[in-house]
Amino acid sequence: MVIINSTGQTAEDLAGLLQLGQLSGGKPFTPPALLDPNYIPPNRGPQLFDIALSLFVISFIAVVLRMVARYTSKIGKVLWEDLAILIALVCF
Repeated sequence: MVIINSTGQTAEDLAGLLQLGQLSGGKPFTPPALLDPNYIPPNRGPQLFDIALSLFVISFIAVVLRMVARYTSKIGKVLWEDLAILIALVCF
């Protein structure tokens, strides 16, 4: 296997991308890797981290509210499903 550009794609990969672009119909599409051999795909790592952090904060607030509601209700104690929720939150 011979890598021919900075994205790590082989000639067969690029040919497949070109065929895929032709199958889309309408306006022809040429993948950026074919237009520029030094093409580097955009890094979306920071956006993914922001989304994961936001979801963690929302889930943490939901778990805390559940624990408070459970503690102040008639039950007044934490049950096994509450512990499972805490374990899942820690593993997130």
